[in-house]
Amino acid sequence: MGKYDNAVVRWVNEDTETGLPYDIVIEENERIREYVEVKATRYENKAWFAISMREWQFAVDKGDALSIAHVVLSSKNVARITMYKNPLKLCLLGKLRLAMMMPRQQKGSYDMPH
Repeated sequence: MGKYDNAVVRWVNEDTETGLPYDIVIEENERIREYVEVKATRYENKAWFAISMREWQFAVDKGDALSIAHVVLSSKNVARITMYKNPLKLCLLGKLRLAMMMPRQQKGSYDMPH
């Protein structure tokens, strides 16, 4: 937990994975002001990240109160962070895009009925 001006920044998964659709909550005057979902990678050229249905629905519900922090950790222990406030709005404006990922094929195939 940290403090920034009058805001309190709390990492909800600091001790254990909570299962919540966000990682950081920013509170001001005991009221939640913003939620942050952190997506991290070590690959500098990786221009995508996975997001669960629960995380996406939370982003849709919270609008401007939710940001995604995309963190790229370099081999020199330097982090580059890009913040995406209101990812739904950014998608609607064409600044972010959604993609569907196919599950890894196991034995057999996934045939859809005709």
